[in-house]
Amino acid sequence: MAAQLIHVADDVRTLLAAGSFSQAISPLRELLNREQLSALTTVAVQVVPATVLITRAARPASTVKDRRYGAEIWVQKKLNGTDAEIETEAAGLLLLVEEMIDYLFDNVLATSGRYPETIENDPAFSAEAYYQERLFESVVTATYRHFR
Repeated sequence: MAAQLIHVADDVRTLLAAGSFSQAISPLRELLNREQLSALTTVAVQVVPATVLITRAARPASTVKDRRYGAEIWVQKKLNGTDAEIETEAAGLLLLVEEMIDYLFDNVLATSGRYPETIENDPAFSAEAYYQERLFESVVTATYRHFR
C-alpha cells in the first residue's frame, strides 16, 4: 500500500492527464523532479509528492487528524530562439500553467472526491532557471485536505 501522499500525487497526475489545455501535456508522477535538460524540447509536466501537514481536528483531546497533502506540479521547457520568440513562448507556457490551475481548482480527485484546499504558483516563472539554463520553469502546489 502506498503512502497517502503518493495517492494524492497519482490522482493529480490522472486529473491533469484528463484535462484539455492550450498545449498538449503528458504528465508523469515522479518522486523527484529529475527531468534532464536535454529532454526538455517539449513541455514536461511532472507531479511530485511534496508536503504533509497534520493538525489535531477540532478539540484539543480529539484523536481525529486533519491532514493536508501537497503535490507539486513542475512545468518545464527549454527556451530557444530570439528574445521575441522566447517571450511569446514563455507567455504561452504561463497561460498553460494558469489553465492547469483553473482545471485543478474546478475538479475533484477521483479517489477521494476532494477539491484542492489551496493552490499556489511559486515560482510562476523562475528567473534563475531562465538565466542559468534558458529554461521555463513554473511550480504549482495543490494541497488537499483529508481527515483520518
